[in-house]
Amino acid sequence: TVVIVLTLALAVAEAAFARCPDSGLIAAAHGLALSDVGRYEEAVLAYDRCLAKPDPLWMAPVLANRGNALARLGRVDEAAEAYRRAVEIEPSRSSHYANWSRLCLDAGRLDEALRVCQDGLARSTTDLLHARLHGDMAFAYAERGDAESCLQSADEAVRLDPSGIRERYLRGRALA
Repeated sequence: TVVIVLTLALAVAEAAFARCPDSGLIAAAHGLALSDVGRYEEAVLAYDRCLAKPDPLWMAPVLANRGNALARLGRVDEAAEAYRRAVEIEPSRSSHYANWSRLCLDAGRLDEALRVCQDGLARSTTDLLHARLHGDMAFAYAERGDAESCLQSADEAVRLDPSGIRERYLRGRALA
């Protein structure tokens, strides 16, 4: 049923885009619908159309969604740049940092991931995503072999979100 809903959402977005190809907002919705069904290259093009008609209200989320699509395509540098621009526009939104740090961790860019997490913790306001950023830091520290910093970050993540399984695992890894 999820596939049917996503397919219908894409059909609606495509119909709206066909009627209003100059609407940046419809291009953004079209990009999101394309991403939802795994058509990432087309999603990037839709986001680019949207960004060609910038509107401050949705510029940062569109950049972040563009980054998500680029990340799925393995275009790490372009995705990181999209996240950087989203953060520049909307520095208090934790999800931009969380997506960017995950991209960096997946690409093995541990120092960049740590910097992104630290910036996100300093500038954003959502505790639940703070837990994720601390968890990402714990992972980066664990990968670098820094057990003490891993433990500190994992403990803070668990304090903020006691349900975090990954953070509990990383805490155990640091103590081993």
